[in-house]
Amino acid sequence: MRVLMVIQRYGRSFIGGAERSCAELSERLVRRGHTVEVLTSNAVTYGDWQVGSVAGTLVEEGIAVHRLSVETRMDRATFEPLNQRVIGAALEGRHVPMLVQREWLQMLGPVMRGLDAWVDSNIDRFDVVCVHTLGYWHASATINAVAGRRPVVLHPLAHDEPNLSLPVFDAAVLGADAFAFLTPEERLLVEGRIRPSRRPGAVIGLGVDRVGPASMAVRGAVRGRLGLADADPFVLCAGRVDRDKGVHALAAAWEEAHRRGVDLPVLVVAGEIVHELRSSAQVHVTGPLSRAQLAAAMAASIALVHPSVFESFAIVLTEAWAQGTPTLVNAACDVSAGQCRRSGGGLAWHDLAELHEQITALVSSPPLRAVLGARGQRYVEEALRWDDVLDRYEALLASVV
Repeated sequence: MRVLMVIQRYGRSFIGGAERSCAELSERLVRRGHTVEVLTSNAVTYGDWQVGSVAGTLVEEGIAVHRLSVETRMDRATFEPLNQRVIGAALEGRHVPMLVQREWLQMLGPVMRGLDAWVDSNIDRFDVVCVHTLGYWHASATINAVAGRRPVVLHPLAHDEPNLSLPVFDAAVLGADAFAFLTPEERLLVEGRIRPSRRPGAVIGLGVDRVGPASMAVRGAVRGRLGLADADPFVLCAGRVDRDKGVHALAAAWEEAHRRGVDLPVLVVAGEIVHELRSSAQVHVTGPLSRAQLAAAMAASIALVHPSVFESFAIVLTEAWAQGTPTLVNAACDVSAGQCRRSGGGLAWHDLAELHEQITALVSSPPLRAVLGARGQRYVEEALRWDDVLDRYEALLASVV
């Protein structure tokens, strides 16, 4: 098949789950003999879409990546009041004029200059177009340009957020010929909120690379990178350092617990910094780690804690399980809680007091950590094989082509 992937940012250096899943699927389809090209923006930052590369085409891992210029960077000062108005109305079930919704979506971005013209000139080369991330401008614009000319498979990558119910996304949903979901919870969310009629859909999931356990030498080296002594226990929080992901609230609660005399290990926060977070004696903020460093940090940690409520598939959980590390997730996120329930490799917390109890139990009981870690590792090896994921994905693409 000749496949066009469309996504807001593309590149192995990006930490976001959408970017990661798109890159993994693209590269692995190429290895299976398919032709894959990517249409994306030249933004390098998430949310404000700061330009960091030249628009044009580069071949990366056997894939032609076409980057269109970002029309404008997001102006937070202008966007936030409109965002509060639109999201507030959506939460309360109030009507938002379609003109206002369209303005909101365009300001959310990323608006990719010349997208319609690129599609007109290139669409005949492809058998199917796979559009990633429903909640941004590029998804609606691409589906509007492609619908009726080539089959469209939409990867909603949807979170349980109020903007999902906005009518501005209806045209994109109705223009899709099939849906690729990452978890059963995402499928239930999308089908319950926007009812994508009877178009085919499949939970394809994501695979996990089999990474061997980090050696003691590597674990020791990464402890130095994290500012920790060899014997210091720590809990790891990995992913985008973003207020919307709950990281800042977790860090603040961690420091407050220490002030109240709660005995907790150091919290290490690692990942791309979207919103600044200062380090302290109780919270070490490292910035991004390499994949090898992250794997070693996971292997050395007591547990991985994931506070985010907004997930369509938490890749970081599967990476922790691959290292035999238990996970602690926010029970308010159905997706993460579902992943932990299916794997048996983690626990869900309903409030910070329960999280503190779970951490205390894991610190004091190495056998409990070992049991949870072994369950997660077994789940990764048995249920998250890339060959199975790709078989499901190829079948879904073939059903619309």
